[in-house]
Amino acid sequence: MDWTKFNNHGESSNHAFEVMCNILFKYWFKKEYKDNISHFAFINGSGGDGGVEAYGLLKSGDIIGVQSKWFPQKMEASQFTQIENSFYTAIKVRPKLKRYIVCVPRDFTSKRMVKNNQVAKDTEESKWINLCENINKEYPDVVIELWDETSIQEKLCLPETQGCYKYWFECSDVFETEILTSYQRAINSWAKPKYIPDLYSMGYIHDKLSCFISSFEATKKKYDMTQNIYAIVQKLKRAYEDILRLKFTENEKVLLEKIKSDISILGEWLCIIREIGSLVASGSDIERDNFEKKFELNCDSSELKDSSLHFSYYTHFYEVESILDNIEDDFEQFKRCVISDSHNKIIFLGNQGTGKTAGIVSEINLMLQGKTYLPILVQANDYRKGDSWLSILTRTIGLSTTWSELELFQALENAALLRNRYLNESCDIVIQPKCLICVDGIDEASSWSFWKERIEETQVYENIFPNVKFVFLSRPYVFPRYYDLDYRECFYTLPSSGDVSVNELFDSYIAFYKIDLCGNYWIKEILSTPIALKLFCDLYGNSSVGNLDKKSLVITKLFQKKINSVEESYRKQEKETNQQSMIKTILVNIATLLTNKNELTFEDIFNESREPIKSHLEDLLFFIEKEGFIYSHQICKDEFSEPVTVYSWGMQPAFDYLIGRKLYDVIRTGKNIQIEYTNGIYQMLSLIVIEEDGKLISEYSNIKLEESALFDLICYTLANTSVEIASKYHDYVKKLMQYSEAEFREIVNKVIIPVSKIDNHPLGGKLLDEFLRSFDKPAQRDIWWSIPTYLRNNYNASWRTYSELDLSMIALSDKDRYMGAPLILVWRLSSVDNDVRRDCRLKLTEWGIGNPYEYLDLLLYCADINDEQIVEDIFAIAYGIALGKFVQKEYLEKLSSWIVENVYSEEGLFKYENSAIRYYCKGIVKIAISKGLCDAECENRISEKYIRKSSFMPAYKDFFNSKRLSGYGPIYYDLARYVLCDHLDRFFCINYKTREYLRETEEFIEKYKKKYDVDMLEPEGLIISIAIQYLLNQGWDEKIFWKYEDKNNLGIDICIRNTHLPSTHGAMSRVMTVAEKYVWCVKHRMEAVFASQMKYSDYCQGARYISDYYEIDDFTNTYQDYVNSRHTKIEDKWIHTDQMVVTPYEEFSIENIEKWMKQADVPDFAAWFDRKTDTEILYAFTNIVNELLGIEEAVWISSGIVKRDGFQKFIEALDVYAEDRAELLNVSDFHSYIETSGFYTPQEICAVQTAKETNDIINIGEQENNVQVYKLITTCLSAHNEDTEMSFYLPSGIARKITGITYGDGYEYVNENNEVIYKFSDVGKNWKNQQVCLQVNTSILESSLKENSYKLFWVFRVYRSPSNKAYELYDNQICHDTDRSFVVWFDEEECKYIELKEIKPIRSNTYDDYELNIKILYGDAED
Repeated sequence: MDWTKFNNHGESSNHAFEVMCNILFKYWFKKEYKDNISHFAFINGSGGDGGVEAYGLLKSGDIIGVQSKWFPQKMEASQFTQIENSFYTAIKVRPKLKRYIVCVPRDFTSKRMVKNNQVAKDTEESKWINLCENINKEYPDVVIELWDETSIQEKLCLPETQGCYKYWFECSDVFETEILTSYQRAINSWAKPKYIPDLYSMGYIHDKLSCFISSFEATKKKYDMTQNIYAIVQKLKRAYEDILRLKFTENEKVLLEKIKSDISILGEWLCIIREIGSLVASGSDIERDNFEKKFELNCDSSELKDSSLHFSYYTHFYEVESILDNIEDDFEQFKRCVISDSHNKIIFLGNQGTGKTAGIVSEINLMLQGKTYLPILVQANDYRKGDSWLSILTRTIGLSTTWSELELFQALENAALLRNRYLNESCDIVIQPKCLICVDGIDEASSWSFWKERIEETQVYENIFPNVKFVFLSRPYVFPRYYDLDYRECFYTLPSSGDVSVNELFDSYIAFYKIDLCGNYWIKEILSTPIALKLFCDLYGNSSVGNLDKKSLVITKLFQKKINSVEESYRKQEKETNQQSMIKTILVNIATLLTNKNELTFEDIFNESREPIKSHLEDLLFFIEKEGFIYSHQICKDEFSEPVTVYSWGMQPAFDYLIGRKLYDVIRTGKNIQIEYTNGIYQMLSLIVIEEDGKLISEYSNIKLEESALFDLICYTLANTSVEIASKYHDYVKKLMQYSEAEFREIVNKVIIPVSKIDNHPLGGKLLDEFLRSFDKPAQRDIWWSIPTYLRNNYNASWRTYSELDLSMIALSDKDRYMGAPLILVWRLSSVDNDVRRDCRLKLTEWGIGNPYEYLDLLLYCADINDEQIVEDIFAIAYGIALGKFVQKEYLEKLSSWIVENVYSEEGLFKYENSAIRYYCKGIVKIAISKGLCDAECENRISEKYIRKSSFMPAYKDFFNSKRLSGYGPIYYDLARYVLCDHLDRFFCINYKTREYLRETEEFIEKYKKKYDVDMLEPEGLIISIAIQYLLNQGWDEKIFWKYEDKNNLGIDICIRNTHLPSTHGAMSRVMTVAEKYVWCVKHRMEAVFASQMKYSDYCQGARYISDYYEIDDFTNTYQDYVNSRHTKIEDKWIHTDQMVVTPYEEFSIENIEKWMKQADVPDFAAWFDRKTDTEILYAFTNIVNELLGIEEAVWISSGIVKRDGFQKFIEALDVYAEDRAELLNVSDFHSYIETSGFYTPQEICAVQTAKETNDIINIGEQENNVQVYKLITTCLSAHNEDTEMSFYLPSGIARKITGITYGDGYEYVNENNEVIYKFSDVGKNWKNQQVCLQVNTSILESSLKENSYKLFWVFRVYRSPSNKAYELYDNQICHDTDRSFVVWFDEEECKYIELKEIKPIRSNTYDDYELNIKILYGDAED
């Protein structure tokens, strides 16, 4: 072979040779092993290849690898050593290597005669033979094979590798250069009007394309998932191995054998997962064949639970069960994540102006800059019937015509493999370079069927060229029934707001085009698509907007103005008179011609033109091409023809507009539209007719379209027309909404939500509000608005819809006014889906924090909505905003004043008679009082002692005999018992001496007995019957919601229950029935009514009137939810865990565990309390388990202060018995408590300060000479979305006072200067390995303590024990724990400590005292 002709295509010869050999190896491997192949991987690259550049795995587990060495000159000993070293690396990394192929670009010299007729002993051939023999002595099963120049030439001459040979030895084309040139041609011609490099933001196309091509980010995610499942499987295997330590009885032998078998299976899967991880890291695609073996175990958790060993060895079994219960789901999730897209194509569908071209062009630009993929940009409009993939690619790239189709695809695959594979030097993950053929604008092509055929052809190349992928972009109407196609999984639909929304693009576009909006910020709301934004910027670039008619921003008006602007520019060149409109005329002419042809020659246009256009045609074409309306390029009919300039359309929406404009002229004459046009043209036409004639397209009898198409066009028109015109269709749309639940939801999604960003839009939030308020009963409205879409059974029910209300596209900003999108979110708070409610609350809370006065207006507007769940939530949000860090005083002042005058007025006490609403309102007023914004009279008005007026809640008499254990109908057992009766029972207090109701309770029950004329009435019957009547009052109807005739005639609530499982034991269901929704509401109403009239008993403090509702129930804190959601994105770090479970012993044994536990070493306090850092620990709980060694260690740290002048006395008193001294020993409880029966959040503690802090001071020392110790830590319990509930540890009252804390959100506590003084972190799980920590700013704490004459100390407890498994295994044979506590402090820089020992109280043991105590106990002592 002539290696001087070897074309390395601009890369190093070494890299190029490796790539070529890898390709040859792949073809050989697939031909050699055929159906025995498990998978194949390229792994060569600059980051180290593990001794092979590519390898194949056989189904037997054997590995065949290849190593290429660019040694074109005579090879010396050092080069053979390199080969030898590569082999040993390969066998170490892949022990199942059975065939090792070495490629070199030369034939070895063999035996030859040298001086004195001696045979040379050190020829290349002899060195190779020696190398092979030495290796085979150590690894006799491995075949070492040489592919020398002759072998490589043979493989390059095979029919299937002709493209490879041509690319490396005959190709004069530099593919990368040609592809880059073709891209530059595109962005300077047809793509130019749609793409501005400086303004691209990654959006929907980027996200989906990233997964499709396995980008670095997507590959990293796959690799992390592989590592995660590997850890789970390994953990399960170890847990099984731990169980094998147990002694199984004969009866358990079957289970034992199953466990042993599963351990073997898990071991095999660890190998498979490790190999998959290696493949993922090398950038290889993971096919379904990689999971040919099903993940299946012999044991299931039920068998383990039935084991006789289960009770005694619960921890051993529980760990296995907890993994087994989820491992199938974990494994399925793993498979879905790592298995590569089985298709070699992806098809993006997006409406006009949604940024499809800009998105794909920008992605290609990134790929070309990063040299990671080889992208080719094709314009669909350039090709038609008669073209093949070969002609499409050669003409697009500009290649010679000497290639065959298969040769070209093979060459492109070779070229792609030369690209950069290592994207991140910090990790070993690489990507597999691919050739990406991107076809844009299929909807603009002359033949959609032609491109559909090309798309279907790609299936043929899927297996032959796996590194060639296809991307297609089109408007949706080209594929009206894509879901019926075999490749339907390949379709992805862009959001209606675009690839990247206008909201995200707006500011950067305005800045780039240097536009002064002059305060017209509403423009951002009106421009709904990227194309509209681009047109606006083209028109107003480098200028001030001034007064602007909102109608002028309708897309058709923008195009009209754009054309007029271009016309005016042309006139300024004195090319035409004011009476002439040559620009508009030529554009309409060209658009008309292009409806039948893809390309036009100059002659085509000239022949259809008239004077004066003919005389100016060349100049006109140049001018409109410069403006982006058309683009030109040259074509040759054949290789002997001269190039001809042809013109195509450059801005498809403008084409649609012009044709739509022409059709408008046709239909106004009464003529019928004879041919079928695209949806984009009809959309433009529908906008033109409504803007010009004030009519809907459906009003024209000469336009024949299907009803569904007309409905969609009407929705599009009303969502995109001017506000002024849309207002005329208010009643029309409202009437459409009333037609059916399904049509109502379609209108919400297609009209109301899209226009909701526009302030005061007549078809936005206002219209929805008007429609929803028209329902007299909320439960009837729920059928239309609040229930889930996809429910089982009743598939023909009138209320069934298939359109989910899509509020995900609503992202609130500071520019949103309350009557728009925020109002829609408020109404969505009525949902029975609590995830939807939570999402809406979070969005509204975040928006309200930044826009408190807008939210206040929203609250006041919505406070009278007849849905109690909504009203509860909007007050919860108002309270959350009030708890904010930078809450506005005016917001608090106005809101608290309104609350006092309305919620606590004579009327309001009945209207808002709801414990949740009153809880939030009272909290808001208390915050205002704490900031000096309300007077003492306000505090009296909101006091529960003041509220002793309440309404009479009607009951449903027929159900007075209902029982909590049976409930009634929709108020089933769990709701009846746990939510209602067990909770509200506590108001029906009994005098335990007389066994009679308290007077207040008796009076309350008597009112109902008298009203309903009954002699007996039990509390549980009364509670359930009140709840039932409340449901009925809300419009809940048993026939609609609870009927059960057959599976086709089920009530709505039954369908919800059949689809979504209810929660139990008093928890709120994730998706509630409509009945459950109102049960929670009536519960809060009963709490308010009962609390006003009856005393409450919590079994600890006796019967009393409550002072605040937090004493009896938990309420949502939207601000804490908001803070938690932001904090979950922050990964806290472990602190000082290197100090724990440190042992010199490496074996799991009873002796080693006990030796470690009994070590007398003292913790390194100086490391735990490092005074040289900015922060130090005030509180921490850290628990670390080492199951491999069977040990567990927990460390508690808490802190306190004493007066500086009494500190020495405190230290001395540590050796004296005192009752409170036990708290120093039990460090876990060395903190104060917030006195509530339920949830109370850190913000409320800092801002509202209602709940009392108890147990915050203890006394140390003898009673007459003790020292007061102030605890620096308190704790509270709060709801948490992910963990149900969460305990926060925060600075105590005195700690907050001396450090000047004005705000705290659970994670950070700041002073009035907004300095962060305390930080809370929580790492790990709530069991086993976990750390909770509160740290403080060292310098601020020290100065605060010094100023107030306090000295700091810590209590430090170390608890060492065997792990739970070791406990179970050794039972009473092992020492159960060692527990040591210390008091630690600093004198100057010296760390000091005292170990605390348990001190027993001094007791009198005299007989007389003993006898006296007995007499006192039994009441026999003399007076």
